[in-house]
Amino acid sequence: VGLYTMIKNGAPENNHQEPIETRLNTLKIMTMNVRGLFKSHWDLRHTIATHNPDILVLTETKLRRSNKPRAWMESLLTIYKYWSAFDWTGGTTICVRDNIALATQCSPACLNSKGRIASVMLQGSNANFLLLGTYWPSGSSQEALTNRLEMQEHIKTLINTYSNCTPIIIGDMNATLRASDRTSNMTYQADRMYRDFLLSNNLSPFKEDTSRPWTHHQPTGKGSNNNNTYTFSRIDDIILPSEIAHQCPPCTTHELGSLSDHVPLVANMPLSALKIHIPVLANTHSPIQSPQKVLIRPLSESDRTAFAQALQDPAHGVLQKLEGILQTLDPAHTEATSFLNNLNSTSAKQTKKLETLCKKPATEAVETLVEGISDLIHSSYQVALKVCSTKITSSDNNHYNPRAISNKRRQLKKKLSLI
Repeated sequence: VGLYTMIKNGAPENNHQEPIETRLNTLKIMTMNVRGLFKSHWDLRHTIATHNPDILVLTETKLRRSNKPRAWMESLLTIYKYWSAFDWTGGTTICVRDNIALATQCSPACLNSKGRIASVMLQGSNANFLLLGTYWPSGSSQEALTNRLEMQEHIKTLINTYSNCTPIIIGDMNATLRASDRTSNMTYQADRMYRDFLLSNNLSPFKEDTSRPWTHHQPTGKGSNNNNTYTFSRIDDIILPSEIAHQCPPCTTHELGSLSDHVPLVANMPLSALKIHIPVLANTHSPIQSPQKVLIRPLSESDRTAFAQALQDPAHGVLQKLEGILQTLDPAHTEATSFLNNLNSTSAKQTKKLETLCKKPATEAVETLVEGISDLIHSSYQVALKVCSTKITSSDNNHYNPRAISNKRRQLKKKLSLI
């Protein structure tokens, strides 16, 4: 239409001026150990809205690999491209703001299978840099030190592989740079290994002449008033090549009343120090998604019949998942019941906890079962959305049929809230 109009009416005068190139001057980086991303995602909404970081590294996310969408995570990180290294006991997620990811052709470099490293490469107009989100092993046991050494070698390999990039290592190091980084002034073997690694690779944190702010607090005892006493430490950090780190202002921490025992660490990195140019793009918009749907309630008899038949269809995989859960649940139930029955003949002084279940730590076995059951419920619901009558969700949640809550349900909720 525009071409036809121009041909018919004549080309307009050329009043177009060359746009002035704008570049990003600073890069705001934030990292935080969230102690479970799902548990902390409401805290993070506040944190992200407050600090508006360009780069965000979240450690100890405790996410498992899944092909199913995580609507809560999409909503939380709606303005970011993100990549995750999955592990249900650890895990790392690295996020880059949409317009920066687009301007730098951001691409993943490594997503460690043990959930320790999630790294991406960003390309500026004249230089590149490698972001490494990291969650280092905790403690100084022989196993932890072995894992730490393995991780250090992995990071060195990545830095050598992407030798044309400036490395930026971000995350929970689970070690201190200085003796004064821990209120106890204790130095452990993990701290020594970490310091040797930085020294041998010419790496250091942002320049901080005074005492470095704490990022972690850990209860270590009881005070005179029976209140917890804490040890504070600086075990989260942002690491750069030494010659660049000394040109950057100190990092800051921010107390926001989070559920995690870590606090956010924030740094404003001048891009002049990195000698990299990142053009500023207009805000990018996510593609329009299909409207979400929910089941029409109450369900009709035909819907109930269709749903029951669909659950038995092997193509949906629900029956196979149920059988897989029962293979663990049945022996676990038998073992737990036997343990409880044995407690009836045991005195209170000799009462023991259920330490193992199905030859696994009891906590791990129960968490695995719960996750499997949750997955089964989610899969069943997706099948229901395919075969039953649905309607589009309304913004004011009027698609739910309100109903009175029974006293029995209220009492059950009160009991469950104590667990």
